[in-house]
Amino acid sequence: MRAYYYDNLLGDQRLPHDYVPSRPVSDETLHSINVKYWQIPVEGHEPKINDIAKERNYKNRDTINVSKAAMGEIYEDKIKTFFEEHMHEDEEIRYILDGSGFFDVRETPTDAWVRLAVEPGDLLVVPAGIYHRFTLDQKNYIKALRLFQDEPKWVPHNRGEATDANPYRLAYLKTIGSRESLFASIFTSRFQPNHNSVQPNHNSVQPNHNSVQPNHNKKRAITFVVIRGCGSCLTPDSAMSAMETDDTSVVLSSSATSGLSLSLHPLPILNISEHLTRRKLQTNTRDPFVLGALLGTQNGREVEIVNTFELAVKDDGQSVDHAFLVSRRDQYKQVFPSLEFIGWYSVALRPTPRHIALHEQFTNYCSSPLLLLLQPTLAFVSSADVNAQTLPFKAYEPSIEIKERMSRSVFIEVSYKVETGEAERIAVDWTAKGGGSGTSLDSHLQTQRSAVKMLHERILVLVKYVTDVIAGQAPKDHATLRSLAALVASLPATENKAFRQEFNTEYEDVQLTAFLSSLTKSSNILNDSKEG
Repeated sequence: MRAYYYDNLLGDQRLPHDYVPSRPVSDETLHSINVKYWQIPVEGHEPKINDIAKERNYKNRDTINVSKAAMGEIYEDKIKTFFEEHMHEDEEIRYILDGSGFFDVRETPTDAWVRLAVEPGDLLVVPAGIYHRFTLDQKNYIKALRLFQDEPKWVPHNRGEATDANPYRLAYLKTIGSRESLFASIFTSRFQPNHNSVQPNHNSVQPNHNSVQPNHNKKRAITFVVIRGCGSCLTPDSAMSAMETDDTSVVLSSSATSGLSLSLHPLPILNISEHLTRRKLQTNTRDPFVLGALLGTQNGREVEIVNTFELAVKDDGQSVDHAFLVSRRDQYKQVFPSLEFIGWYSVALRPTPRHIALHEQFTNYCSSPLLLLLQPTLAFVSSADVNAQTLPFKAYEPSIEIKERMSRSVFIEVSYKVETGEAERIAVDWTAKGGGSGTSLDSHLQTQRSAVKMLHERILVLVKYVTDVIAGQAPKDHATLRSLAALVASLPATENKAFRQEFNTEYEDVQLTAFLSSLTKSSNILNDSKEG
């Protein structure tokens, strides 16, 4: 079994989701959250399994085969159920006979996901009360022996306020707290060794030699600072410091990059712009509060923002009306079943701690919701100051920064591209013309005018660049100059023999027609003069 921290990136849950470089989890960390495992070869495994079952009072067992072939029509629903974050009121014991998969368990108190990659021969014991989930890997198959202390059953309790107060959950937290104060562990357990923790049973548990071994002589050194997408990993101290002032930067530096490929469609751009304009008129203020949800699709690391809808807030102006959100989301789901809630939008120059507080309210609907900001300052500047590539939007992905033994929620800026389908292009053109009035000739001429204007503007940019290079006012970029030379060389592409022959023929025909017309007119004048 291999244990490491889950990277929380959007994408197929069956992928490894390992950091680069990997961030392995030590045996000590697993024991600190009561997760136990053994490595028992599959061949001849029964005596060892029987010994462990007797030692831990496992009275019943069965075998489960998780695959499309074995489960049939219920396969997809089962996989979704397994991957919902939940807990059980008894231990979950699995011995892997064949295939492979991933168990994700929550580390206390950081709430970070620890991914356990299991394969044949791994015996895993997940304690009662711990939040966890399971998924297959890309092989889509696993066969496991399940052991039970009582009658065979699998009853999940999905994470929520009621589950947080479950006696088995509280008992689990108490067992963690018996090793070190639970309140103190919120601030220190990630950085100080636990000298009072239960030592592993070296006669039964084989250590993971690929994991990082703890150093009991000094504090742990934390050098990697970002845990992506974990919206609930704020410690109380860091949450308070983040909310002290809106001047606190909550965006990581440009050196931190996102691995997402984000596409933004025109409809969200129009919807958000219209929402801002309408709110300005309704409230008669320059900077109204605007809040809405983003709908789209996700395929691996590729995310598309396709549509939006507005959100309501409660009287305090800070709390999202969740009933309204769920209602509108379900309504859109009925019409557009492929669209999922993938994030939210607002209007601001940059993210602030207030956005962090709002962001926490959306993590129940999406594991890593995106934030799309319309920047009004850029939206209201003159067109002369904005180039053809500029849009007053910024997209952000949530992350966690750990610095000087403190953690806080932050954002990483995500680059995006505007993706336009044929139907969207037609709709935008229709909107730009102000409706369906006007003739087809008007539409054609407007399109041609816009194209010629854009071509003219870009030619002027190229001419200015070449002029500045010649004058020594701009750096000489040989690659750009070669591209310009190739562009100029391609212009007389129509200069060929066949074209020239056809052109000459047309020219001669026109000249001959004009000559015959002139000759006929001259003959008529002569005839009139003779008769006179």
